[in-house]
Amino acid sequence: MVAIGSIFHIIFIISKKDISKTQDDEVGDGTTTVAVLAGELLREGEKLVNMKIHPQHIIEGWRKAKDVAKKVLNEICKLTCRFQVAII
Repeated sequence: MVAIGSIFHIIFIISKKDISKTQDDEVGDGTTTVAVLAGELLREGEKLVNMKIHPQHIIEGWRKAKDVAKKVLNEICKLTCRFQVAII
């Protein structure tokens, strides 16, 4: 049986390259930032799984957090800039 922690590390190693490539293709910068952010999300996700929180609940929470962050950033942009935040 493979430990959950090991699974998180395998996912990160595989995903890190894809995440960085996608960021570079789309924006041309910020590859280190997205790799670090993804690593931290996986690190925190591992802690939550170890606390017996189901991965689907963790993902749901991350999606809600993303939606709130997008809303706040768009509100800030309405006040300070011409562009809306385009976050998937």
